[in-house]
Amino acid sequence: MGVEEQRVNVIGDFVDSAIYFGDAYRVDVQIVVWEGKNVLKVPLSSIFRCNGNWCVFIIKDGKAHRKTVKIGNRSNYEVEIQQGLNKNDTVILYPSEQIEAGTAVKTR
Repeated sequence: MGVEEQRVNVIGDFVDSAIYFGDAYRVDVQIVVWEGKNVLKVPLSSIFRCNGNWCVFIIKDGKAHRKTVKIGNRSNYEVEIQQGLNKNDTVILYPSEQIEAGTAVKTR
């Protein structure tokens, strides 16, 4: 799981001409490279590798249950879940090695 970064020069026009920037100003921008509708997504911190697949822990009846999921697009913060999870499932964020199937857990 790696991130490839590269610095590039971008030339753009501002829609609002009342905005003025001087020479050597910096601008932080976010560029949308993918957008979807009706997408199920979870925080990237909730997925982990198990037996060569991607998995999440969900909370059901006060216990942790491991579910294998198929992931799609992802960002630095979120990942699209294509299969294996329902929209009403409660996932465990940052699951530690102490969490395993059947571990008693509660939401906060």
